[in-house]
Amino acid sequence: MEAPGSKAEITYEIDREMRLVRVVCIGEVGLELIEACMRSVDADPDYELDFDGIIDLRNCTLELDSQKVRHLAMTIRAYPGSPGARRAVVAASDAQFGLMRMLEGHTSLAPVIYRAFRSEEMAMDWLAERKRKRSDE
Repeated sequence: MEAPGSKAEITYEIDREMRLVRVVCIGEVGLELIEACMRSVDADPDYELDFDGIIDLRNCTLELDSQKVRHLAMTIRAYPGSPGARRAVVAASDAQFGLMRMLEGHTSLAPVIYRAFRSEEMAMDWLAERKRKRSDE
């Protein structure tokens, strides 16, 4: 999905076998586009609430400030989610990482756990940790 009149876009791919949603953000991504992506994923018939997600911010600039991060966190907390489902956010810059750490704090009471990472490898390791725990049960 693209933001009208801009070069920003967010794409997602659902891997049912891995129970994973991969989200890639490109360009100058703002709150409205993020929320539109959340609605699209939620409405996708292939998506299930307990799927984990990896959100790649490495090719975008976030058009968010602390107020918009708080608004996004309120939206996330209001969304249905399976307790313990995870969203790993891969940040490209210190500014993105800081905003996503702020999001972590504001979503700490949400059913879905958000965590910021500086590398995709670390993010995927964290997601795999949940899968290992589930398979051990």
